[in-house]
Amino acid sequence: MEISHSRINQNKQIKIPDKILDMLGLKSGEEIKMTVVNNKLIVEASSDPVDELTGIIEIKQSEADKLIESEEWY
Repeated sequence: MEISHSRINQNKQIKIPDKILDMLGLKSGEEIKMTVVNNKLIVEASSDPVDELTGIIEIKQSEADKLIESEEWY
């Protein structure tokens, strides 16, 4: 477990130490997801929304190819 301390500045911003960003695989400018659970702030790398949908709909590859070729899906 990594413990770091930071302060909230006048603009209500928190600097996340480089070591923590590295552990999360984050770079400057990337989006993060923040959640409050039991009065604790949880900071996570924000995943791609498309990745979160993976596996929700099952379709055969041949059916997907036909749908894409038909241009009916957009």
